[in-house]
Amino acid sequence: MAEHLTVVLLTYERTEYALRTVEGVARNLVYPDFEWYVSDDGSRQEHVNKLFARMHELDQKHDKEWMWHSERCSYGAGANKALGAAFNRGNLVLMLEDDWLLDRQFNIYRYCALLMERPDIGMVRMGYLNSGVGGVSMSHDGALYWALDDTHSCNYSSYAFAGHPAIMHRRFFDHYGIYPERWQPGETELKMCWQCVSGSGPKIVWPAVLGEHGPWGHIGAQQSYEWNGGVEL
Repeated sequence: MAEHLTVVLLTYERTEYALRTVEGVARNLVYPDFEWYVSDDGSRQEHVNKLFARMHELDQKHDKEWMWHSERCSYGAGANKALGAAFNRGNLVLMLEDDWLLDRQFNIYRYCALLMERPDIGMVRMGYLNSGVGGVSMSHDGALYWALDDTHSCNYSSYAFAGHPAIMHRRFFDHYGIYPERWQPGETELKMCWQCVSGSGPKIVWPAVLGEHGPWGHIGAQQSYEWNGGVEL
């Protein structure tokens, strides 16, 4: 039996990107048991309405459960609220920003199984691999992975953690901590990189089969709203 998975969609205002993102997942993500949590950072009601209308259209059987909030609280605070709800229902989340398109059939069962069977692993990255990041090869159930190592990293682009699509186990956040709150999205990601620099905690791995161009495409050119770092709300 597959472990329950929550797809956490982090979104704000970029309606066309968000619609393409949910369409890609609905049509191409292959996994037996997943639901959505839409974490919206207080967008206009028009954005929320269009997003949920499209999700209803795509889910013809209406057999997926949805959780959501729309609240101005920052990228990190919204992500943490979603994680709290998700981990009440299972151990796995797929973290997904609203500008990543899944453009082909993609079965993630083996990656979820990896996280459930290997307590030394906490995150499976599924976007492109950054130039400069190090790692060592490892295998599981006949598949090859790179266990990423950024211990000696000195620049942002070679951190093991990234805000790309990723499947994450509860143990990752138990060890490294939750997302920093009340920072703009870029600063939030960078601070998470610092929190998660390679060490004794759960490893971040990247499937070698993804190659140079995996199934997730980054479609974002328009930036989401940028918070002023550290401003009290």
